[in-house]
Amino acid sequence: MLYKHHLAAAFSGVILVSGYANAQNPNAYSPKKTDPPLVLTEGGKSLESKYITAQASLKEELEKAIPKLDEAKIAAWQQAIQAEEGPEKEAVAKAKEVEKLQGVEGNLHKLEEQLRYAPQTLEDAQADLARARARGEENPERMKLLQNAENFLKSRQTDIDRINAGIAKARKDIEDAKVKLPAAIQAAQAAKQAHEKATAATWQAMDALGINGLLSSSALDAKLAQYVILKEATPLVLADFAQHSPENQKLIEQLFADKDLMLQMLINDGASGGRYGQAMRIYTDIQKASPKAKDGVFQRLAMAVSLAYATPIVKRDRPTGADGLEASDTDTADKDSKFIDPVQRYLSYEKWHEAGELHKGFKDLSVWNLRRVVDCTDPDEILAWGRQMLHTLRPDCIPSNDDTLVFVDVVDKEIA
Repeated sequence: MLYKHHLAAAFSGVILVSGYANAQNPNAYSPKKTDPPLVLTEGGKSLESKYITAQASLKEELEKAIPKLDEAKIAAWQQAIQAEEGPEKEAVAKAKEVEKLQGVEGNLHKLEEQLRYAPQTLEDAQADLARARARGEENPERMKLLQNAENFLKSRQTDIDRINAGIAKARKDIEDAKVKLPAAIQAAQAAKQAHEKATAATWQAMDALGINGLLSSSALDAKLAQYVILKEATPLVLADFAQHSPENQKLIEQLFADKDLMLQMLINDGASGGRYGQAMRIYTDIQKASPKAKDGVFQRLAMAVSLAYATPIVKRDRPTGADGLEASDTDTADKDSKFIDPVQRYLSYEKWHEAGELHKGFKDLSVWNLRRVVDCTDPDEILAWGRQMLHTLRPDCIPSNDDTLVFVDVVDKEIA
């Protein structure tokens, strides 16, 4: 259930400060063996000390404001969540079983339509081929098959036999469904009630913690956000970023002074690699590059790019020469850099959206979803080429409505 993730997200701010959780956030900075050691200047060491003091001070303030939680009650709440997983899976499984039984008649209708429109004779198929040629379409494999009438008729008969067998099975499934459906519906209702009961137990355990009022209040949001950023990024990494220029130091100060910006970053999975300074610099550079990045979908897009590219993304190589994609290269593509340029990535999506080249649902995507759209390793020209090829080869895979699951189908069945 989605609400459990919201509760866990809100509750994590409390237990992070209270000391009940030791799990490392996946976005928190963690040096790799290949990373060069960070060396601070005297100014950098002073900044690190400043950030360490700020983190300790925030923790002390938060600990005073947050009531000490009963470990037994926390354990009971966590156990209630775990106990809910089984009934939830059972309820989903039973509901799918009912859906399957209720859909058997639809399967029969589809097969009957296939049989109705399937080519019945060699003449039908030859007529289809003639119409295709009149439209300028060529299908050598189809022509080769038609040249051997015996093979063609055999293949047609195989298709018809398959459809007829499917129809016979679908009719049997309908009869079986009439017998099984009442019991399946009853089982699904029982599973749903069991899940609702488990959900109620989770809420009861949550209420027993006695922190609903605290979680519903925004009074501590700014302090919690700043504390979490300091903890994830670490004072060392923030100091290393800030020591390189007064502008970098100012960016950290601006971030800590902007509660809404900090919350937007954290709610949307944080800066990649815990590099909040780099995320702030990218976000600021985008704001300078485009006046449209201040609000609406473009502000969300700017934030998504900033969070995703806080750790640089290595550009995937592409073919060159006669078999390359130069014909579809964009004028602004950065062909020399090893990394994707985050500001250019933002500008490309802004241009593509305004030109109507993207799906209409793009304008409604959240920061969370947008960062999954923009964090591709392919350069901009390949993304443009992909859209061109989809329009050229498989326009039927471009939904005219909001059914974006069609795109998932394209990835699974076509792109690989």
